[in-house]
Amino acid sequence: MLPSATADIVANLGPAMRQEGAAGDARVVGTTVTGLLTRPMTLKHPVWHEALGLRLTPMGIRALLNVPVGEVLNACVPLSELLPLDELVAAASHHASPRDALAAAVTWVTHRLSQRDGRGDRVAAWAAERITALGGALSIGALQERSGYSATRLTTRFRDEFGVTPKMFARLVRFRRALDALDDDTDLAALALDLGLSDQPHLNREFRRFAGATPLEVLAARYPTGLTLAG
Repeated sequence: MLPSATADIVANLGPAMRQEGAAGDARVVGTTVTGLLTRPMTLKHPVWHEALGLRLTPMGIRALLNVPVGEVLNACVPLSELLPLDELVAAASHHASPRDALAAAVTWVTHRLSQRDGRGDRVAAWAAERITALGGALSIGALQERSGYSATRLTTRFRDEFGVTPKMFARLVRFRRALDALDDDTDLAALALDLGLSDQPHLNREFRRFAGATPLEVLAARYPTGLTLAG
């Protein structure tokens, strides 16, 4: 999994996955919540893998689970650590078809949202929505001025909610835009300019920072289906 300005909830409905880390591998069973990623995360799964995933905005985690997404920054946390039980696996695992399992997941999300008011810090949410809407290509100084808060105060509120600064969040948004646009025919120099970066070497540095590889190396490592390793 490559860095992202989104968050994931994944219900593992089959055999355990394994998360690689400095402290060794950790078994991943049931439902996990992964927050924003500022570095790659490696998950190994069986050849035949059954899972159901929900990709959320950072505000979505707050609304659904009533916790700031910063609490799961660069982490893959069991849902049972945030809720009394693994409600998503319980809702989805009894259905034979993927369509029915997904429908059960949607019902679970809808039910939880109807019971929660986990909107979190509204100023931080406004800033994140503004950064996302502009694809990360904006002046953080101008964003701060529009917020009506000092740079220090805005950064503190944003970090408390999302675990990263507004500048880092904007970089993550731009990086994911670059991943979405990346294919064999991509003009990397033009892509860099479209993202608001200075030049192609700047784009390469961002990829090395977040993926540990250049754009061309990421393309070379993609799956045979054409999907990159960004999932």
